Amino acid sequence: MKHNSSTLKLMAAAAFGALAILSAPAAEATENSQSRVPLFTGVGPAIAGSVNQEDMPSKAIHFLEHHFANISVSQCVKDYDDNAYEVDLANGTDIEFDSKGEWREVEAPDGEALPYEVVTKLLPRRAYATLKDRGYNDSVESVKRGRGGYVVEFTNNLDVTTDYTFDNAGHLLGMID
Repeated sequence: MKHNSSTLKLMAAAAFGALAILSAPAAEATENSQSRVPLFTGVGPAIAGSVNQEDMPSKAIHFLEHHFANISVSQCVKDYDDNAYEVDLANGTDIEFDSKGEWREVEAPDGEALPYEVVTKLLPRRAYATLKDRGYNDSVESVKRGRGGYVVEFTNNLDVTTDYTFDNAGHLLGMID
């Protein structure tokens, strides 16, 4: 999955924790010196952490059961900043949910496309029909949903270098390079 805010926060927390561990000997040396300048050697507040699938909002659980019933969850992480969830499935599919359990992004494993059965359920009928008419319905790598509509990204093996954007009704708004 592309580095989203949750992933970047996890990476930053890991780096910060490593820095704190590496600076511990320096802190001891400082305490033994006469200046006694305290160095931060602890770990900061948790910004994300693993949770059980059952701890997610019921809407998110229902989404997984409905769209990915035969695929197990390999990891579920809660971002404590915005109470969002990132779910990694055993087949490599990544799904992001907001704090209410509404899906924000569904992304296929690297180099693969989402099954068209899933894409038809994620997008408005009109948007899916546009993709199908253009021959792209079997090449959708990810679907992102926001307040203004949807962004569809395609797999690299397709000669499409743009993402398609649709409004909430499924009208094609444009293409992004």
